[in-house]
Amino acid sequence: MSGYSVQRLLMLFLIAVAVAPAVSSAQYWFQTGAQGDSSTEFNTGASIQIQTIAPQQIGTGSFGYWVGETLSNGAFIQVGYEVPNATGDFASNCTLSGCTGQTYLTAGHASWFWEYFPANYYGESFLGELGPDGSAGQNGTYNTYSFDSSGNVWYIYMNGQQIGSVDLGTDNSGPNPPAAIAEYADAPDASQSMPDVPFKDLMFQQNGKFLQVVRGYTYIGYGKGSSRFLGNPYGVEEINNKQNNFMVGSGIPVPSNYALLWSLGYKLNVVTAYGTAGQSGNYSAYSTLQLYEPAAVNVSSGEREVFLGWAGAGTGAYTGPNPDATVNMDGNITETAMWGLQYYVNASTSYGLISGSGWYNASSTARVTLDANRITVGMGKRASFVRWSNGETGMNTSVAVDSPINISTEWVIQYLVNAETPYGNATGSGWYDNGSVAKVSLMDPYVSAGRGSRMAFYDWNNGSNESTFSVKVDAPVFLTAEYLQQYLVTLNAEDAYGNPISVSAINVSGTTSYGSTYMFANRTYTVDGVDYKGVNISVGYVIRNVSYPKTVSFAVPVYNVTIGARSYFGFPVVASVNATFANGTMVNTTLGPSGAIKFVDVPYGYVEGYEDYFGQRQSIDTSEGGNSIVTFLTPGAVAVIPAVILTIVVLERYYFSRKRAQMRKAARRRTGR
Repeated sequence: MSGYSVQRLLMLFLIAVAVAPAVSSAQYWFQTGAQGDSSTEFNTGASIQIQTIAPQQIGTGSFGYWVGETLSNGAFIQVGYEVPNATGDFASNCTLSGCTGQTYLTAGHASWFWEYFPANYYGESFLGELGPDGSAGQNGTYNTYSFDSSGNVWYIYMNGQQIGSVDLGTDNSGPNPPAAIAEYADAPDASQSMPDVPFKDLMFQQNGKFLQVVRGYTYIGYGKGSSRFLGNPYGVEEINNKQNNFMVGSGIPVPSNYALLWSLGYKLNVVTAYGTAGQSGNYSAYSTLQLYEPAAVNVSSGEREVFLGWAGAGTGAYTGPNPDATVNMDGNITETAMWGLQYYVNASTSYGLISGSGWYNASSTARVTLDANRITVGMGKRASFVRWSNGETGMNTSVAVDSPINISTEWVIQYLVNAETPYGNATGSGWYDNGSVAKVSLMDPYVSAGRGSRMAFYDWNNGSNESTFSVKVDAPVFLTAEYLQQYLVTLNAEDAYGNPISVSAINVSGTTSYGSTYMFANRTYTVDGVDYKGVNISVGYVIRNVSYPKTVSFAVPVYNVTIGARSYFGFPVVASVNATFANGTMVNTTLGPSGAIKFVDVPYGYVEGYEDYFGQRQSIDTSEGGNSIVTFLTPGAVAVIPAVILTIVVLERYYFSRKRAQMRKAARRRTGR
């Protein structure tokens, strides 16, 4: 059986290593390992754990480590990892029809492989598949190589992942046990040093279950063409007297072939999801073992498993709550660690005290309680409970614990608004959420104090003079309303001449009045202006120290304006007038026979425009009661002016003639003539 398999493995390295140099003397291969006893025959699969040792230094040939067996019809199957001595492309995915792929491998690195030979096959071609470069895993790691059958189809696995399948025409091994082998193949001699490689848990499958090989025997073999006189220097030995754990390599004493390597003794099977499952194994009969488990294992944040107890089965087993327990290996024992899943409930609050945090069994219910829903945090300031983070608004909440839970309280800061007044009532006092708006209002902003007198709201202590106002609440608000004495003042408007005028509105210190208004005692007010004839007229009349109800008259700058026209000789001229007033009113009219027109109570006495007389245009512009009289050149003046000019010339000549005669007479007197 073994020689047959090694012959095929040799072909793997002779044919698949396309870049390997041809060595005519490289025809030997040596096998060392362990195989099962008769109880493992007629199995439907085999398995082994092999530690990856890489990289390895190989001069010639190659090393392979595998588990395999001959089947009931003479077919063969094996799986494990191999270490080539050359770097390059290797043929892969090979069947009787040929190879369909290549795999690039690096010398000295470990890659998985599986190989098979059909029944009655005597060829030397490699049939099977090579794994990618370095696919046997990191140095020092254990990897499980196995195969099993389903009908006549055999499936090949590495670490439980299927890496191949093949129909070998039978579903069992027949009278053949499985073997776990370390092999030096395609070797010129046996001088190459093989590193020590550990194997463990050689298993066979029966009735759909993998079972430990009860007794393991050494196997020392030679491949095709090997001269037995060379000897096989590669030894095998049990590791630390633990059954079904053995080491193969150079430097290990070579035992006799088919010597008992281990006897199962009794098996301890530790079934646990956490902790010390690695204690499972075969132990010497009647030995004493200490079981140990942690009290709790953190699975993830907020999730843990707590140890509940052991459930033992078998002679010498332990059943009970103690995580550290002793078992006597008086027979096969199964110890099952029972665990309970727990989740952490983290209940937190920014204010007050909270209870209910802690570990809870899965699917239980946690009750979380808050001790108070309002917490004073300063003068006029408090925290008010709103809801739990799960949306519930009661002070107590229950949560189903089916995962780690963080539950917290939501609070809102509130501030006190307190409004006080000496008269009547004020609304709006109370607690308000931070950032909200409070509306404060006086029910009675005015309180009668007799005829023409009352107590009136003046302002709040925060400076607001509105009896109803809104305030943004971002701090405590303490308000007190102040009331002062007011008296009724009747306002009478007069024109610039002291005559009463009717105005539509009066503006007193920024407040509009309509003839009478209440004024605070001993305060100064200004009649800023009035609305008269559609014009906002500035007044600026000051009222001081009102101490009783009274009437106040004030002058408004409105004037009477006369517009007229005269000739150069002072005679009235009937001209047309185009005038515009301060309120935008425009007037087009004609002066009467008197040559004048009068406008009464003109705002600011303002008139702008022009007078026209037969194409002669004169501007008019008046203010503050001024009159506008313009002069035009009339036809009568045109006729009189030449005669006047002639008279002036004659008189002027007469005047200068007499003046010269007087000057000559005076000269004669001075000369005595």
